[in-house]
Amino acid sequence: MLDIYNPDSKIQLHPNYTNQQVLRLLQYFLTHTDGRAIYGLKNLPSEFIGALFAKYSRSSKTIVEVLLDFLADADVNFTQAQLNALSELENKLIGSDKAANFHKKYVLNWGHDSIGKMVNGINIAIDRCSILAAQYICDTRIGFQCIERSTRYQKKFFDVDNIIDPARIFTNVGSEEVKLELCDGLKTMSKVCIEVAELVYKYLKDKLIEIYPYDERAAEDNIDKSAWRKWINNRALDNARYLLPVVSSTGLGISVNSLACNNLINKLYNFPSNEFQLIAKSIYEAASVLVPTLIQEPSIDPILLQQNIFDKDIAKMREYIISSVYEKDRNEINNFSNAENKVLIDTDERRANSEEIITLITCTILSTQLNIPTEIIYQWFVNWVRTENMPKELLQFYDLPNNPAISPLDFCLKIIYKFIGQRDDNGNIINERAVRMKNGKAIGWHKLPRFFERINLTFDLVTDFGSWRDLNRHSLISKISSPLLPDLGYSLPDDYDLLPEDLQKMVLKCYTMSVEMFDRIVSSYKDKSKGLHTGSYAALNMWNQRKLVTVNLRELDYIITLRTKWTGHFAYRRIAQLMYYRTIELWPLLSKIFRIDKNYYVFGRIRKIYKDGDKSKDNEG
Repeated sequence: MLDIYNPDSKIQLHPNYTNQQVLRLLQYFLTHTDGRAIYGLKNLPSEFIGALFAKYSRSSKTIVEVLLDFLADADVNFTQAQLNALSELENKLIGSDKAANFHKKYVLNWGHDSIGKMVNGINIAIDRCSILAAQYICDTRIGFQCIERSTRYQKKFFDVDNIIDPARIFTNVGSEEVKLELCDGLKTMSKVCIEVAELVYKYLKDKLIEIYPYDERAAEDNIDKSAWRKWINNRALDNARYLLPVVSSTGLGISVNSLACNNLINKLYNFPSNEFQLIAKSIYEAASVLVPTLIQEPSIDPILLQQNIFDKDIAKMREYIISSVYEKDRNEINNFSNAENKVLIDTDERRANSEEIITLITCTILSTQLNIPTEIIYQWFVNWVRTENMPKELLQFYDLPNNPAISPLDFCLKIIYKFIGQRDDNGNIINERAVRMKNGKAIGWHKLPRFFERINLTFDLVTDFGSWRDLNRHSLISKISSPLLPDLGYSLPDDYDLLPEDLQKMVLKCYTMSVEMFDRIVSSYKDKSKGLHTGSYAALNMWNQRKLVTVNLRELDYIITLRTKWTGHFAYRRIAQLMYYRTIELWPLLSKIFRIDKNYYVFGRIRKIYKDGDKSKDNEG
């Protein structure tokens, strides 16, 4: 493997350091300096690593380049003697035979899992992996944090060389001739889609300037022209990214505890993808340098592998459904116009009505506050509803009107508002939902209390692969994903309607090419289950994917509040809005509690470009 940190390189690796100094620094701060794409970070404070990953996610540079910039800004350097002393100290603590025996006795033999949860700060840099693999890695929830490198900031966005090597994908496919044909086919498809994406980007950039010009009115209002240019560029680029192949390269910064790290390694190693397994091995090699006594070498787990593969009988069933059940050809399931994101609620939650949900939340509050079983309190409510006779003592206690016939629902809402509402100096509720303040300004709503975690809701989401990636960051939601297949068609944003007819046809051709490439890959494998998994590498960001998403009401409210703000991306704002509407259709009374921004903002994050009604339009539907 090419050693990109070679001190004898003719290219200076950083303007502030000699190549010898760069190598010396990286040997101290990285687990490996042989040019590999996956390595661990060591000897760095947690706050520093957090800033490093955050900067990396919005940069076209590698993590090493960002790290060197940070070190240079802090005027950091070490003499070789200092580094030798630090390395000797590190070896005494974790690298000596005596230390290894200690860890073997007290760590591996006594409660490995428990200690593994406490060993945090295993920081892994992944400078190159497919978008498909990045999504799978980010599905990890417990003991795991990651930040993905945004494709918006990569210099090689419109470059076919920015896809991962197809030779790493097509293994056990048969003859070398078939493998080469698939590699060439995937490269050709990616090249065409990326070229069309660049055409879409350039056309929309000019069109958006025409529709939203930087005019005299904006200049008179002292509108920042650079912010306007940035908005035009980002919006055009965000639209073009729908055509980006998932085989394109991206990067990740990962912070994980040792238990979750072992789980991630085994999860990747037991997935039927050569790329995933190579990533697993690389993460193991990096993590085993950082915490050698807590990281286990990956091995094949038959049960885990069985859970990950596409079952052969299911694969046959799918072929039957595709050919016999769908009335239309798969490529025509969605026409060219923007396919609506589908957000449905699973049937289990439909058994309870709106009043029952509010009552259950109230019973949860009273149960925990009064230390009385929820079942007993619930029976009280049932009796009150039947007899329409609520005890006066409770009415007086909760400052309700002294009316024994008061609605149990009003009683419930009164109790709930006591926990989520905002009070004046006299203790009176002046706002049903407390507002978060910062420097004297309202910046949002306080999160709902944990009582709302009692109720779960499952959504059946069908959305394009690219839009889900921001919502995927919410670690408290449970996600069950269907494989990324072309069966559900595609989705495109509204701006694609601005494209001329010939460019629209080229976009549709890209989708057709990706589906045809998928079919070629699947048919090339004798093992159809492996073929279906490998075929996902032919997908584009515009492909739709189904996910079953289970979330409690507290987290759901947080997602809706956060992701429908004017600062949010237009794609996930729409998904969050639909989740709200479906919830309120099912349980209308939650509209008295949940908070949502229903508007559609043209200018998004920089809406201050225009100060009048042009900045947004209402979209209540």
